[in-house]
Amino acid sequence: MRAPDIETDGTGQLLISFCNTQPKGFPLGRFDFTREQFAWVGSFGPEIEGATGLCACTSGFYVLLQSKRPMGRDSALGLLGSDLQIHRTVPLDSVRDAHSLIQHEGALLVASTGTNQIIRVCWDGQGLPKEEVFWSAVERTSEDNVHVNSILEYRGDVLVSLFGAKIDGAWDSSNRGEVRNLTTGQVLCDSLRHPHSLFSLEGGVCCLSSLDGRVVQANDSAGQTLWNLPGYVRGVVRDGRFLFVATSRFRQRSRKTGRSRLAPLAMSGCRLHRIDLLSGQIEMRDLSPFGQEIYDLAVLPRPLVRNFPPSREEALLRRITAFDDQHREMVAAYEENAGIRVLYDRELRRLINADQNYAAAAGWLERLLEGDPTNADWQYHYAFCLASLGSDYKKAIVHFERALAGGFSEFWVRYNLASAYLHVNQTEEAEANWNRARELQPEEAGLEQLRLRIESAKKQSADELVRLQTGTIHALLDAGEFEHALEVLGEWRPADTAGLAEREYLLGFSMHMLGREAEAALEHYNAALRLGFDEFWVLYNRGQLLRTVGKHDSALEDLRRACALRPDHTGAAEMLQLCTGRAE
Repeated sequence: MRAPDIETDGTGQLLISFCNTQPKGFPLGRFDFTREQFAWVGSFGPEIEGATGLCACTSGFYVLLQSKRPMGRDSALGLLGSDLQIHRTVPLDSVRDAHSLIQHEGALLVASTGTNQIIRVCWDGQGLPKEEVFWSAVERTSEDNVHVNSILEYRGDVLVSLFGAKIDGAWDSSNRGEVRNLTTGQVLCDSLRHPHSLFSLEGGVCCLSSLDGRVVQANDSAGQTLWNLPGYVRGVVRDGRFLFVATSRFRQRSRKTGRSRLAPLAMSGCRLHRIDLLSGQIEMRDLSPFGQEIYDLAVLPRPLVRNFPPSREEALLRRITAFDDQHREMVAAYEENAGIRVLYDRELRRLINADQNYAAAAGWLERLLEGDPTNADWQYHYAFCLASLGSDYKKAIVHFERALAGGFSEFWVRYNLASAYLHVNQTEEAEANWNRARELQPEEAGLEQLRLRIESAKKQSADELVRLQTGTIHALLDAGEFEHALEVLGEWRPADTAGLAEREYLLGFSMHMLGREAEAALEHYNAALRLGFDEFWVLYNRGQLLRTVGKHDSALEDLRRACALRPDHTGAAEMLQLCTGRAE
């Protein structure tokens, strides 16, 4: 890429937002890349779980905070002053799972990922904010369907990045991400893998394709790669001649589903990369001691620059101390709630086993899983209830898989997965799970009955496939589409002799009608006769083909036998008359 128009170098100090922090209460830090100095910004309690957006303002920064408070909300808006302390924090009623914010026409635009919307927020730093929907990605807004995240104002237009629809119910391998211009409705770039962090560079729109570590120019659908970085890229800012890009540790387990992931080694750290836009040189700093995931970056203007502590150790010690304190609190909370969990589990087993009230149990389990999606026991019993109700076998399969990933008894998961897959007509998956269940517990009495169900389903599937295939082939032949019929016949593999005989006849007939490969067509007719296909039709058509290739004696023999079998068939009689030159 060509050299950019170099801006005046800034301070070189960055404000960094960390999301999904462990321990809680450490959402913001500042970092001097050159001196490798780090310090925490602000003072937060354990109710703040991270920061997912930064936006500069005249008095400092607006900050989006991940919070379970106040009043159960999960997103809050904070005002970071010039003293690098949070002066005010207000809940956002309309926003769920906030990701990114910008200033636009005297207000803030906030990405409400959990409702697939952009929310316009008016707030002067006093009282409560006024909120209204600015844009919705989909009609249904009760869950995160397309993962709306970063927002950018570009030449007066509002742009947004989003993941697109999930693949197999999860974001793990999503490749449907796009950059969309909300003002014009145009999709600038698609087929991205987890796009985040929209920004402009050299007069063009760029973003980060997080899952494959790319910095992408998003002005066209191809998405030209400008740089590749090792990690889950998210968070970008320019400071003069340098572009700073953050990479996060790849999550080992989904926050929403609890599903385990195999993280590539290159994605195991939390790092900050500095790209020199003149030379192309890239330098890296490791920030793993301070967090696992970076969400956003901003340049600290000179009035906000502060002296750093003498070393990074102070920031690290603060985090370690918080780990110890919060660990003790978590242990105490677990011990306090252990008895309550026993009561929950006892009541659930009564509803499921004794009362067989699967609807009531499913309602309980759905609410419980919102608080703890990693509980494999609840995942299994929720799936079992859905399957027993017969309401949503596909959803039951998803939760059985989560129970398996969480370590629930493999035999019972495989056994029930086999049954669930049967209900959605996926016999191969049903048989694979049955085979694994048999390996684990071959003596289980119910396995034989399940095997019979699978065999019956396989036979029905095979019979249905044969009906569909033969129907398609005959429709093509009736329409004179002999070339297409040959293609379909080439893929048809009948399981019985009658089907094989019909296939041979139809192959010969199609070649015959196309007027080519006469010898091969004759071989197919011969094979059809040997396998027992309707003798009249084979002889009738083979006789015509033999006459065409000049084998008159053989043609006469076939046509005479055909007329003997069906003396009422005028076509056979006429063909015999043509072949003999006289009426017979």
